[in-house]
Amino acid sequence: METDRACLQSLENILRQYRKLAVAVSGGMDSTFLAYIAKKIIGDTVLAISVRSALNIDSELKQFAEFAQKYQIRYTIIEVDILNNLNVVRNAPDRCYHCKKEIFRAIMECAIRQGFDIIADGSNCSDLDDFRPGMQALHEFGIVSPLKEAGCGKSDIIRMAHSLGVNLPVMYSNSCFATRIAYGIPLTREVLEMVRQGERFLAEIGIAPVRVRYHHGIARIEMPFKYIQKMLNDDLIINDVITRLKGLGFQYVTIDLEGYRRGSMNIF
Repeated sequence: METDRACLQSLENILRQYRKLAVAVSGGMDSTFLAYIAKKIIGDTVLAISVRSALNIDSELKQFAEFAQKYQIRYTIIEVDILNNLNVVRNAPDRCYHCKKEIFRAIMECAIRQGFDIIADGSNCSDLDDFRPGMQALHEFGIVSPLKEAGCGKSDIIRMAHSLGVNLPVMYSNSCFATRIAYGIPLTREVLEMVRQGERFLAEIGIAPVRVRYHHGIARIEMPFKYIQKMLNDDLIINDVITRLKGLGFQYVTIDLEGYRRGSMNIF
């Protein structure tokens, strides 16, 4: 409890340094909380900016739009055709760097047009344990990361939100759809849509968090162990999942017995 208060106090002190702040919001838990607490501390001179692209999770942007309206956070969405960037499409291990560079260039241009020269993102201490080549792009653009600076990780964010009585729309880690595609397989709208629709279906039948990983026509489903056990004991669910995912274009449908875990596609 003391640690949570210290983390929140540190975050508030950092945010008080800024008279105006643009917050890059993916729609996930971390950036959503940062936008909320920035609005609470700084006030109406906070602008949340999201990018909509072929890699985004649409439902999270929709949920954040509702969240922003509820808490009166000024909010704008910009469109970026990220698949026009060949360095992103080729899907090499440095894909995230090129993607972040494209996205934050667009966010920065939007922020400057509206009178903001400081941009923050939701990076936090938990991200330091993962392979994040996109962090270099953030450094190059001078993006600030108040959560990381305050020493806050994902578990701290959940506890702080709870203590403040804030119901965040998303309460688990997420990432863009490109992270579902094995490195070296080009990112196409067709494959990304297969993954998108597959995860949407699984969420609709109550499985969350979930990942549908794509490996040359194979769907590798990652989900918490409790859902693996439930699915393997129910032939109707198994057959429904196989039918739906094959109908989307997957040749084979598999369940990853290691369960859901962050960064399973990383090669480092």
